[in-house]
Amino acid sequence: MNDLFQRVAINFFEKIGTFWSSVSSSSRLPFVILDVFVVTLLFYWLYILIRETRAWRIFLGLMVILLVMLMSKILGLTTLNWIFKNFITALVVAIPVVFQPELRAALEKIGRIRLSEFPQKKKDIDKVVDEIISA
Repeated sequence: MNDLFQRVAINFFEKIGTFWSSVSSSSRLPFVILDVFVVTLLFYWLYILIRETRAWRIFLGLMVILLVMLMSKILGLTTLNWIFKNFITALVVAIPVVFQPELRAALEKIGRIRLSEFPQKKKDIDKVVDEIISA
């Protein structure tokens, strides 16, 4: 078990090292920063959409299930891994059904966004930046 954990950790850190060595060239750095910024905005926007809905509790439940699944994989629990493998297949179908009202509301919200709603004053932009940093 300890050997498996060490191999997983070493593999993880090797992948991180490979990533950083690939982006260390100065020509790619602005694109990497832009990529991280866009992904951060998307995650923040998703958090704002679901933070006070029942989707938030469902999301937390899914995170617990994924954590247990990861631990069972690390510990080599064969039967539990088989159950989770088959559970994931059903989950792919169940998630759109369970989150249907929230997905619909999110898509409607996306469709209603106008350019006039984006922050245009320096004060508004500072407020958005502060919110992103605090997230």
